[in-house]
Amino acid sequence: MRTGARAQVVLELVELREVDTARAMLRQTAVFAGMKQEEPDRFLRLEHLCGRAYFDVRRGAGLRGWGCAQAARRASVT
Repeated sequence: MRTGARAQVVLELVELREVDTARAMLRQTAVFAGMKQEEPDRFLRLEHLCGRAYFDVRRGAGLRGWGCAQAARRASVT
């Protein structure tokens, strides 16, 4: 699974308010450790989304693929 696919999973978990699981993925997996080094801005946006009290679609807009239909986002990472 590529980083984009895993980021999509994190976004969907945040959208469903499963933030503890999303945060654990971000902090405890090798792929996100690599993202933190290679794409720190993208990683921080995901991390900040986990800390929000509610999910705001506009906050996710800065992430690749966010802002289009969920099916299209899923198709783009497979």
